[in-house]
Parts: sequence; C-alpha cells; structure tokens
Amino acid sequence: QATQAAYVKNTWGNKGAGVIIGMLEDNGMPVTTDTSELTGANIVCQTIQNFTNVYRDHSTRVAAILVGKNNGVAPAASLYATGIEGEDTTFCEFYKRVEWLLDRGINVINMSCQLSNECIAGTSNGNHVQYVEEGKYDQASQWVDHIAMQHDVHFVKSAGNGDDHKITSPGMAYNIITVGSFNDNNTGTTHTDDVLASSSCYEETQTPTANAPEKPDLVAPGENITVSGLETASGTSFAAPQVTGIIAQLISCQPSLAVQQRAVKAILLASAWRKLPGFTGISGCAFFDDKQGAGKVDSKNARYVVSSGNYMQALVNASGFPYTKTISVGSVSSLRVALVWNKRNTITSSSHVESSVTVNNPAITNFKLEVIGPNGLLVSSDMSYGNVEIVELTSPPAGTYTIRITRISGSETQDSFALAWW
Repeated sequence: QATQAAYVKNTWGNKGAGVIIGMLEDNGMPVTTDTSELTGANIVCQTIQNFTNVYRDHSTRVAAILVGKNNGVAPAASLYATGIEGEDTTFCEFYKRVEWLLDRGINVINMSCQLSNECIAGTSNGNHVQYVEEGKYDQASQWVDHIAMQHDVHFVKSAGNGDDHKITSPGMAYNIITVGSFNDNNTGTTHTDDVLASSSCYEETQTPTANAPEKPDLVAPGENITVSGLETASGTSFAAPQVTGIIAQLISCQPSLAVQQRAVKAILLASAWRKLPGFTGISGCAFFDDKQGAGKVDSKNARYVVSSGNYMQALVNASGFPYTKTISVGSVSSLRVALVWNKRNTITSSSHVESSVTVNNPAITNFKLEVIGPNGLLVSSDMSYGNVEIVELTSPPAGTYTIRITRISGSETQDSFALAWW
C-alpha cells in the first residue's frame, strides 16, 4: 500500500503481463513450494553447479514480492532466476549470470544481493586482484553501465545494509536504479510515520564531484516484510523488487517503455514527491537527498505520468543543444521535472575472461536543467550529480513552460536523455 503498487495492480490491472523479469541472487534459488504466493508462478531457475538445490528464504521472498500471485507487485510477469556464489564468486561468473539473463530476453533485472569484496577477477603472482569496492564507481559498476546502452535493459539494485552505510557493488552505476529502504510502520498510505531504515546504505566513498553519482536514487518499504509461509524479514533486498515490480507495471501499461531506461528512471524520480522525515537537498541539487534520493517510489503517480504522456526520451546530436521542450501546465500545487541521461559505456569483447573484457568508460556529459515560466522568467534551475537533475516549483501559475537543457561539457557526438514531469 505504501508504494500504491497495489492500487495500480487492482484498479487498472497493470500486473506486468508480457514483461520478463530477471532475478540475480546469491547462494540460492526461490523455492516455489514454500509459499502459496508462488504457486503456479511462471518461474525458471538456472541450474548452477554447487548450489542447485540450496534453499534460501531470501530468494523466495524476493521472487514473491516480484511475481507473487496474491500480494506480488507484478503477478502476471515471467521470472528468470540465477545466482552468484557469494564470497567465492569471480567477476567472470558475475558476467555469465547476467548474460544468461540477457539471453532470456528479459526486460528488467533485479539484483537484491551484492558483489563481495572477496569477488575477484583473477590472480596476479598468486594474489587476488580486487575489482569490487563499496561506495565507489568500481569495475563492476562500469560493466553494469553498458547494459542500458547495449542491451536496452533496466537494472535495479538494492543499496545494501550495514553500519558503514556504504553503497554495495555494483550500486554506484549511473544507469541503474539503486534503492534504499524505509519502514512504513504498517500504516499503509498515511505516510506520516514512515522513517528511513537505520541500516539502509547511502555512503559514497569516492570524492564527491558535480558529475559523480549520488545514491540511492529512490527508497521503498523494506522493513518487516512478510511473505506467506516465511518469517518476517527486513532490508533493502526487499525494497528493490518493489521498484522492479513497479517498472514491470509501467511496461505493461506502455510497452514501449521496455527499452526506454532513461524515461522510466525519469518517470520514477519525477513522481516520487513524498519524502521521509529529514529530507535535505544536497549541495547543488536541492531536490535530491543524500540518504533517500528523490524520495519514496509511487506507482500510482508514475502511472499517471505515463498515461498522461508527461515524458519523452530523445537522442540529440551535440550541436542540438541547448535543447528545449514546451509543456502546458494547468492549475496544480507543484511542478516537478526530472532529467536523466546515460553514461555511455560499452564493451567490445564477448569473452568471460576478466582480463579480456575492457569497458569503454568515457567521461559523462554534464547538463544543466532549467525551467522557464509563462512570463519568460527563469523560475528554477539545477545542477547535476551524476546523470540526474530534478527541478521542483511550488504553486506554479498555469500556462506554457519551457524546459531547457544546456550541455555544459561532454565529448560524445550524441547524448540520449529523458524528461518526465509531474
């Protein structure tokens, strides 16, 4: 109820029909017989050596949140599940599991696990070569960023849980949606007592810069999650699949969104207007908080953005900036505009051998987002962190608004971006 996903599912019937979800877990596959939620669910699990028959409540909970027949967010979606082997995982195996999902034709990947600091990419003189660094734009994050560019697939990652609050790998990737967790205290849509989960991760360990990613992007309920037949559990692991399921709902509402990663992210950020207590805009980006991103995900609001056509995605040559878009605004209490663009990473090798895989990791373009009111005056502007900018106006006068995107810096000949407004 806190995300209004149940409302969208039950009122408009957007249940993820025709959508294929990929699920990446560690050390186990969902067991469909251990909860009535998964009875008859369309789930295919990859056979993985060493833990084919390992039982994990964690995987079963995540699957139930995604496609559970009674309370799942997207019960009509199909689910493919695969996994990595925890601390014994090599980066090579991570490649293989994700690529197995991509070969299944999935539309969105949910990763409610993390790459451990023990995840290695090989050996050098007998010593492990580390590729995973919490809170940093590490090699795993760089590799994941190519998925949106070269595979047209959405990727949702749990922010992680821990006392150090460092975002777990590959959660620092620009092109994915990283999800933190809050406790809705079982009060449904009242929202008045929602609080950020104390363990929900939000720390970046790299030096903050204007073009570094700020994570998480959103928050969703993740505390005291109960699935029929299983014990109650908490963590960002159970917040992430709610966002993944909502993406499936949006795709079932508008199938073209299946390959519009920027648009979906912009839609979710623009429509996340409710905040947890203590929301404080970070320096240079007043509508993005260090611990909760753009705020609480809201499926009903996001679907309204989609059904109203209040979004767009474009590929524009460098010479096409400044880029402008006019929109009509009626009598509303606020206007919220989100801009999202891609980090244009690519890979050229199909090899699973870590030393053979090179990620083309260009510097990200930096944009400035401005909104110009009906009277011609600049009413709001914002500078970016990473590949996200948000502008919000309170009590805007009705009329025609111009959204202007200025390219501050960038080496790409083209940039793909999306706008959404709510």
